[in-house]
Amino acid sequence: MGLVNIDEEQYRALPLMNQSAIKYGLRSMAHMKAYLDGEITYESDALSLGSLVHAVVLEEEYVKDMYAIMPKIDRRTKAGKLEYEDFMQVNSDRVICKQEDWDLAMKMRDSVRNHPAAAPLFNRKGKVEQTLTWRDPDTGVDCKGRIDLLLPGKGRQKPMIVDLKTTQDAGFKFANSIAKFGYHTQAAFYKDGMEHGEKKNCGFCIIAVEKTPPYAVGVYLLDGKAVEQGRKNYKRVLTQWTECVASGNYPAYSLSPETLSLPDWAIEHEPLTI
Repeated sequence: MGLVNIDEEQYRALPLMNQSAIKYGLRSMAHMKAYLDGEITYESDALSLGSLVHAVVLEEEYVKDMYAIMPKIDRRTKAGKLEYEDFMQVNSDRVICKQEDWDLAMKMRDSVRNHPAAAPLFNRKGKVEQTLTWRDPDTGVDCKGRIDLLLPGKGRQKPMIVDLKTTQDAGFKFANSIAKFGYHTQAAFYKDGMEHGEKKNCGFCIIAVEKTPPYAVGVYLLDGKAVEQGRKNYKRVLTQWTECVASGNYPAYSLSPETLSLPDWAIEHEPLTI
């Protein structure tokens, strides 16, 4: 247990609990099991762009070996079909991306690298795409995490986990994204993982970069309440999971009828009288 330098494919093959499974567990144990059994798999355009941005920002020296840009080819012609087949064969070991996606990712990279708070983080000689494994002491569940950038401690600076996120809004509304996508749960999960796997007390920092001009960047630390709520979230999921494994039952939603109320914004209220 601890840090190990392995590639993405090897990381995915590790049969350990990760933060993506926990996200499904917050929905239900049935969804979590479906994810862990490989029944839920998808790659959206947003995830594909996110992976590309991660590569150009964090692994610039390797990115040309990882990706190939699809040239403009008229596949309606015989010559075009042959050119396309040759291109795909030559680049069979690379991820194919469109020119416009590549150009977008490079603009986002430049914005991150030029941000006065984000840029210094890349000068601390950190390690990128580090795999962390540990055993949760409360449940005995073996866990794993993939850290975007791990910065070493220096002087009074403690080690820092840096996570790169792409978003529509990197301003103060990003707090809504943190809550919606469970980034605070990921923060607690990874911070505890470093403590249990490496005996290190780490900070957690998010670099958020927008996907539209001007590709604005926000750099955020989470307060104690956010991290503690994230810890409660993942601990609850791991506890429920161990109970489900023991019983062999993985419930989804309620097995009996429930009464639902509309959210307040959907209710027409009487106008105030003065």
